[in-house]
Amino acid sequence: VSFERNGTLIGQQADSEWLYVVTWGINKILHWISERYSNPPIFITENGVDVPNESSIPFPDVLHDDFRINFYSQYIGNVSQAIDEGVNVRGFFAWSLMDNFEWTDGYSKIFGLTYVDYKNNLTRT
Repeated sequence: VSFERNGTLIGQQADSEWLYVVTWGINKILHWISERYSNPPIFITENGVDVPNESSIPFPDVLHDDFRINFYSQYIGNVSQAIDEGVNVRGFFAWSLMDNFEWTDGYSKIFGLTYVDYKNNLTRT
């Protein structure tokens, strides 16, 4: 897997070393699936991002989540565009509703739409 194209990063790196924000890519892959498989119903079951250095941002500053807001705005915008162009997208689900345990990173990576304070009685904000 390459994160570069012609020596240039394909998108902004998220907190996870394997994850890059490539918003145009979802439109491109939706069209590829539509063309390859005769426009089947498509459900996007996990789409999310961990914000760079989010675990080091103090509370309540961490709640000002512009990176994640922009991520979803741009990805949903590209999905909406694909729908307008005839792709049969039926559902889009964020990963994840709340911060959770990530298999390879434990609680160190934060993907949730709802913030969970692991140091303060699991308070959700």
